[in-house]
Amino acid sequence: MAPKEQRVPRDCGFFCNTPIGYVSAVDELTELARAAQAGDRLALGAFIRKAQNPVRQFCHRLVDRERADDLTQEVFVRAWQGLGGFRFESTALSWVMGIAYKVCSEQRRRDRRQELLHGRLGNRKQVQRPDHGEQIALENLIDELPRDQRAAVVLTQMLGFTYAEAAEVCETETGTIRSRVARARARLLQVLQEDDAAPSLRRDG
Repeated sequence: MAPKEQRVPRDCGFFCNTPIGYVSAVDELTELARAAQAGDRLALGAFIRKAQNPVRQFCHRLVDRERADDLTQEVFVRAWQGLGGFRFESTALSWVMGIAYKVCSEQRRRDRRQELLHGRLGNRKQVQRPDHGEQIALENLIDELPRDQRAAVVLTQMLGFTYAEAAEVCETETGTIRSRVARARARLLQVLQEDDAAPSLRRDG
């Protein structure tokens, strides 16, 4: 019998000052979801507690920090409402992150409509070129990536998802995730081209 897969925090030094600190057995989350589906309210609470940090981090990166908590709450409301229909064809974490991706996409579309309505389209804030090793500026650069590229980078580089798992979350092909990460890499390195010590995004999946 194959050993249970575990997801452990990666030292994402290029993207954040400290590791995310998310340590959880994927199978444990899935088993909690199974128990919650069967009516175990304690298991539901445990599932939410264990999954909420990566979900909040994802919402923060795809939308913004100020609304991350509200979006995370919306994600788990939808997860609770849809739990009865979850067929466990993927891990429970990939399933809930897929919900998060949809929630954030809907919010970005609402934001876009508001920008058009108020005539502010294209009035994006300017991001300063980062100093060597200045992590906050690097995170700002990631926030400026197109949403699909940002999602791919956050999932694979910051939350430790494999390229295949990220493809499940974003409902696309593994090769598409690889392409998005590659394009994000090119955009970031273009800005950091004078930084000889700029590390590259990991390529394995």
